[in-house]
Amino acid sequence: MTNQLECARRIKGIVLMATPQLGSLRVPQMLAWLSPDFQALKPHNHYLNRIEDVFRNQIHADTDYPFNDKLHIPCWALRAAEDFWVDPLSAGVTIRTEQMRTVRGTHTSIVKPKSLDEDGFRFTTEILKQALSGHAELFRKDESSPARFAELKTIHELAVHLFGTDVSDLRSMREWSDVNRKIFWAIRRVTKETSTALYIGGIAGIDFTSRGASLHYLAANIQNFSADKNLKVLTRPVTDDGLRIVEGYRMIPVNGQGGLGEVYEAELGDISI
Repeated sequence: MTNQLECARRIKGIVLMATPQLGSLRVPQMLAWLSPDFQALKPHNHYLNRIEDVFRNQIHADTDYPFNDKLHIPCWALRAAEDFWVDPLSAGVTIRTEQMRTVRGTHTSIVKPKSLDEDGFRFTTEILKQALSGHAELFRKDESSPARFAELKTIHELAVHLFGTDVSDLRSMREWSDVNRKIFWAIRRVTKETSTALYIGGIAGIDFTSRGASLHYLAANIQNFSADKNLKVLTRPVTDDGLRIVEGYRMIPVNGQGGLGEVYEAELGDISI
């Protein structure tokens, strides 16, 4: 079972090409006794029920990431408008409309295209490029840690969606978070990507104004440097001004205590200029 799960996690996506997910009404019932393949084509057979049960309870087939612990395997469906063997419902059941394409052609032309210019082939090529693009690999484990200030808005929206408008308003959540940063926690899905971090060793300036200008210049360059990266920023304040700056940018102490000489961290997206 462990090996099967590891193999499933490597799947980037599934393209169902005129696939009879509910079986086919066109296959004569008498042929079901000839081979297991014909048995699998019987409408609503036991084999298809098992597959449907796995996808319904264990697989998240949409392109967006799931909130639950289902295995994320995006699925797309390609249907033929003149398919004699597989009806549209069987070929597209459980697949969202935006992940489904109906093209001109027969069942054979879908699975055996004769030209690279055929609509079905172009759709399949687009999906393969999307599924195999250089995105981060799916998460392998979850980690729980105090919620960042920038995450409170998302947490509030999710709470309203799940529990209604009786939950605390966003302003109250932010005020509580300022009092106790451990009152709200977030479960984050960790990918296999290697994290990229930037350590700020010090900010030089002859007076308060020049240090502030240097800080804004540094922040602007960090934003430009990591326009497409999830950059983690680290620093260790050793002066009262430095401590005031990291607290002003809502950076969180790594060890949970904080103070002079302690290392602070923040995601780049949480630091506003």
